Amino acid sequence: RAVSGRLALRLAGAGHATQEMIAVAMTYSHCQDASDGDKVWLPLKEGFFIPLDDVPELFREPGKALKDGEQRADLLYVSVPKRGGLRLRFIEIKFRRYLKTARAPELMQTIEQQIDASCQYWEKRFGAKTSALEKTVHRAWLARILRFYARKGRRHHLSEDAFQRAMREIDRIVRKETDPPALNDLQRQGFVFCPEY
Repeated sequence: RAVSGRLALRLAGAGHATQEMIAVAMTYSHCQDASDGDKVWLPLKEGFFIPLDDVPELFREPGKALKDGEQRADLLYVSVPKRGGLRLRFIEIKFRRYLKTARAPELMQTIEQQIDASCQYWEKRFGAKTSALEKTVHRAWLARILRFYARKGRRHHLSEDAFQRAMREIDRIVRKETDPPALNDLQRQGFVFCPEY
């Protein structure tokens, strides 16, 4: 529930979705215990997650339905370093029961494709080819989403200092004092959970 109430409800389902939700919960658990300098896990004291399935508006045109097979990452990790600037990391999480399938090159390609699809759509929303009017609308919508999940993160593990830095940076984006991260500044990460491993 700390990631998303919708994800918690999906645990009641059967099959592959349940395993994926367990993998997301395990990721969250590891990140909850991570320290600031951790090289693998993303510290929830310094940042917060946005479950991208909960905000499909960020990754599709307004008024258009979600297409079958549409790819995107599972989570967006948002943090603001002490020196300032919004830092975003797209994360894809997979669950594979057996070590053989967890190590399959096709799995790595799928993870890369899903993350890349999210990054490319981010570029469509906030890149150089987007008009000034569109960017203004997109910034306002992004700020609303970021504020909601920053507050949710604060209710769980996000430190007060990190929360205040995030809110200041969100305000700066809305006031156009700074831009959302460019495509080249987006970070990418994948996790594969395998009980056999």
